Amino acid sequence: MENELLEQLTLWHEEDEIEKIVDKIAEIPEQDRDYDIVGYLARALNNLKRYDEALQQLSTIKTQGENDPLWHFRVGYAYYYLSQYEDAVAAFEIANKLDPEDEDTSTLLTWSRREVGLTDHQEKSETVQPNAIDSEKNDIEANEMLEQQKDFGFAQVYAVELKYKQPPMLDRNMLYEKMELYTGKVDRGEHHPDAAGLAVWEANNQEDQNLLHFFHLNYMVEYTEGEMPAQTSLMDTESRPVTDYGSAIQQSWHWQEAAEVVNDCEHSLLLIDMMASGLDPKSRLQLFTGSLRAVLETAPCDAIYFRESDKLVEPSAYLAAIEEGELLYGALNIRFYNVEGTGSGRPEGLMDSLGLAALGIPDVQCHYYDLEPDEVAGNLLNIAYYLFDRGDVIVDGETIGFTEEMRWRCEHQYGLAAPHRVVIDIDPGEPYYAGSQENTQNRS
Repeated sequence: MENELLEQLTLWHEEDEIEKIVDKIAEIPEQDRDYDIVGYLARALNNLKRYDEALQQLSTIKTQGENDPLWHFRVGYAYYYLSQYEDAVAAFEIANKLDPEDEDTSTLLTWSRREVGLTDHQEKSETVQPNAIDSEKNDIEANEMLEQQKDFGFAQVYAVELKYKQPPMLDRNMLYEKMELYTGKVDRGEHHPDAAGLAVWEANNQEDQNLLHFFHLNYMVEYTEGEMPAQTSLMDTESRPVTDYGSAIQQSWHWQEAAEVVNDCEHSLLLIDMMASGLDPKSRLQLFTGSLRAVLETAPCDAIYFRESDKLVEPSAYLAAIEEGELLYGALNIRFYNVEGTGSGRPEGLMDSLGLAALGIPDVQCHYYDLEPDEVAGNLLNIAYYLFDRGDVIVDGETIGFTEEMRWRCEHQYGLAAPHRVVIDIDPGEPYYAGSQENTQNRS
């Protein structure tokens, strides 16, 4: 009987029928409610923003919850949204020690720690969400998160560097207008219940003048305890030397002056997303593209570097491409490598894409003999856009083609060229294929 009840409560939670959970549990005498039932009730109360009641329920199972990270998470969640940040930190720290792999806990712990030192700023900002960012700490943490993602395909945090020859000057009013234009309106009143919303926290210290954090209320992400808005942050960051962009410059066939321009840049801004990895790939990139476009039109830069695609792009060319609907212009990099030393005695090349895996979609690659690189590049670009539009819908062993003669076999593999990520390997058939595929859907 209890299993059936828990299944029903879970179903209502998934269907967002939260009131039904509370009403159903209310029918059960308090003395008959076990640990799991009380936990479900506390979660529902948190989702309904009845945080004090959630804490009261959780206190009744405190002894049983001492070693349960989920109990501590729910306590911390309630304290966080009651603006009792020190108590939230204490709860999330215990939850994090008990389950250090939980992303939700790590994120809310970071937010709570920031709030402890920044609550005095809240009343000074014109439009403030209860989450604030400490500039120096955020810059370090953001870069640490980015470094951790380099060896993996999917990017928990998406990042772009804006390179400047002169110090960037931000007109904040203009930036807010542009951000609203491209990512959603601030107004979310009764007359526009479905309108998008935007909230922003800005630093008040002079040294943090280019630190801004946006909460995109029309891009909500589902988490265990409820919805949270996807966010973007804009901050000053250390300008890296041109040598740090060697691989991007090597593949800059589309922009021959990239190395010269980047070499002259001495200032940088970093734009990242946060809590956006739960969005579908299109929505995530649309949000990031809108945010980047707002920054570029407010404070034009000299070069843009997409970290996830390892691609340098010329700003005006990027804006023109986005205007034409080429959403992947900067986010996708088609790379070419001459392959030597295999003993084949034939012209051999490897071409792949970089950038899709960061969004949760396989990249594509083709290891081939004798084909024209421009032809392969065009086909890979078309396949990449197909995957971006449809998702990972290609099954191993299927063929894809854009003409009657084209029947290129597909198989999920890991990329031959760094970074480590999932790709769809494309076999153009004999006598052109230089790679290897197996008739299996499993990867070792």
